[in-house]
Formats: sequence, C-alpha cells, structure tokens
Amino acid sequence: MTYEFRSLKGLIFGINTTTEDKIKTMEIIERKCAEHRITDFQYYQAFYSASDKCVRHSEWKLLRPKK
Repeated sequence: MTYEFRSLKGLIFGINTTTEDKIKTMEIIERKCAEHRITDFQYYQAFYSASDKCVRHSEWKLLRPKK
C-alpha cells in the first residue's frame, strides 16, 4: 500500500506491540516528521476495556525534545 506521509495524523500501537517495535517505529516516524516538517504527529495506545468489553485507544503523551 502506498500513501502520502503528510496525510497521516497519528499512529495507534496495538495491544501486543512490543516496546522494541514501538521504539523502532517511533524513530522512523520522527525522521519522516523532520523531513516533512510535521510537528503535530500523535501516538495512541490500544487497550482492552473490560468495562466496555472492547478495544479502545487513548493518546500516548510523550515528552518531546525542545527545538
């Protein structure tokens, strides 16, 4: 599948995504964001909500270096 990187607003990490895979993915995305001058890319984490009995996601707040 091909897509325009600029069209992405964020990424949802799946419930079983390993920390190692998250770090690798975030490194790639950070390079792409710098290349395309994107400063508002968002990360989300999927989780199972026992009360709702379904998979939900929430924004994953990360510290970003000062520019």
